[in-house]
Amino acid sequence: MTTPTHSPLNLYSASSDSPRPLALTVPETAAVAGVSARTMYRAIEAGSVPTVRLTAGCRVFVPRHTLERFLAEGE
Repeated sequence: MTTPTHSPLNLYSASSDSPRPLALTVPETAAVAGVSARTMYRAIEAGSVPTVRLTAGCRVFVPRHTLERFLAEGE
């Protein structure tokens, strides 16, 4: 059995063949937004981009709908 992989670029994919991730990692979010990971971490620290934090492993994720709203506000 293979594990599905999610590319941050499929965030806006019209294809229904592959599921879109509900949340992205900070580096994936930065790549989609066209900024550096450090810039995205700064935006998160400033409270501009809400995140979901998982205490197990200290992982930080940005929900897809939050990223879409962040990108819309930047236009």
